[in-house]
Amino acid sequence: MSVIEFNDKGDFAASHAAVDWLRDLGFSIGSMQAGSPRAIWHGDCYISKWRGLSAQDKREMHARMEGDDRNGPLRITLLASASSEARAAFERGLTRRAQLDGGQEGSAT
Repeated sequence: MSVIEFNDKGDFAASHAAVDWLRDLGFSIGSMQAGSPRAIWHGDCYISKWRGLSAQDKREMHARMEGDDRNGPLRITLLASASSEARAAFERGLTRRAQLDGGQEGSAT
């Protein structure tokens, strides 16, 4: 499993950084729902809040974002159900982020 964490400081800073990172890689992100994760799929699609997803949706999503949307940190985990395209995009993003900030703002594991 690949994971990246966003620790940017300020109101919603980690959330904005995570969403920008995902969108730049071609991912779509579910809507915020307090206290719940956000589903992520590679490709352009609408994703509802966590409570609007079926059990099948939750099994098939490519990644999940969890944490404190307002204050961070936020952790994005690539799941076993991710497509090969999603895996390749995620790995490209991990490499790019590590090169840009040396792991200072976010860390990839």
